[in-house]
Amino acid sequence: MSPEDANLIAKAQLIRLYDVFVIGPLMMYGAYHMNAYTPRQRVARFLLAGAGIATVLFNGRNYLMIDSLRRGD
Repeated sequence: MSPEDANLIAKAQLIRLYDVFVIGPLMMYGAYHMNAYTPRQRVARFLLAGAGIATVLFNGRNYLMIDSLRRGD
C-alpha cells in the first residue's frame, strides 16, 4: 500500500468515526425532540431516527472491517 493510499484510508476512517459519534446520534436526537402532530411529521420523525441508526450501524461496521483488514487480523 502506498503512502497516498494509507492517507486516503485514514481520512475515510476519520469521517466514519465522525458519522458514528456525531452525525448519527445527532439525527436520533433530532428525531427524539421533533414534534410529531400529523401523520406526515410522524413519518419524518421515523425516517430521521431510522437514518440515524442506519448511519451508526453502517459506518461502525465499515470502520471495524477496514481497521481489521488494515491490521491484518
